[in-house]
Amino acid sequence: MESPFQSITKKKKKSAVRLIEELHPYKTILYLSMMGSGILFFFLVLLYSLFESSSLHSVEAVPKVFVFSTVLLMASGYSVSSILPAYKKEDLKRVKNLLLLTMLGGFAFSLLQFTGWYQLYEAGIFFNGKQGESYLFLISGIHIFHLLGGLFILGYLYRQYRICSADPVKALVVMTNPYERTKLEIAAGFWHFIDVVWVGLFFYFFLTIG
Repeated sequence: MESPFQSITKKKKKSAVRLIEELHPYKTILYLSMMGSGILFFFLVLLYSLFESSSLHSVEAVPKVFVFSTVLLMASGYSVSSILPAYKKEDLKRVKNLLLLTMLGGFAFSLLQFTGWYQLYEAGIFFNGKQGESYLFLISGIHIFHLLGGLFILGYLYRQYRICSADPVKALVVMTNPYERTKLEIAAGFWHFIDVVWVGLFFYFFLTIG
């Protein structure tokens, strides 16, 4: 006879399996991609940690521009989190504006990152320098690569909704299609992942080289 604990455990396992089975294939790909990227960042940060103490001790502080870029990315995270509520209200104009606002924040973040890299270069930190320095550039560069992927997704959605907004029938179809909501959920989920990764990296870099 099964104990109450075993019965509850089995139910939890069944519900978890059912949840996975009910996931949209695109969401499954998204979660697997985020998991793979998370593992990649983890090992790169681990390698960076092995060398940073001896190679980056001379840096007085994290470039201030990284602080501004982090604030911008967090603000874009707030705007992207407002897209789904606007979609539920069938407010296509607001959805477009929020997509555009998020993209602008992403572009500004990218420009500030390049500025930060230049400031590191001016401080004597080079990509082809010591190993700790190389990993610093590599990690932030891979993050930018992920962000560009997010910008591509947002740009695709913005272009689609901009075209549909000119046709009331197409706009109605877009705002009532469950698949469109899934695409927005995927885009928002990926952008939040980019946000969380960078905030974690920023504070870790701040503690190690600040």
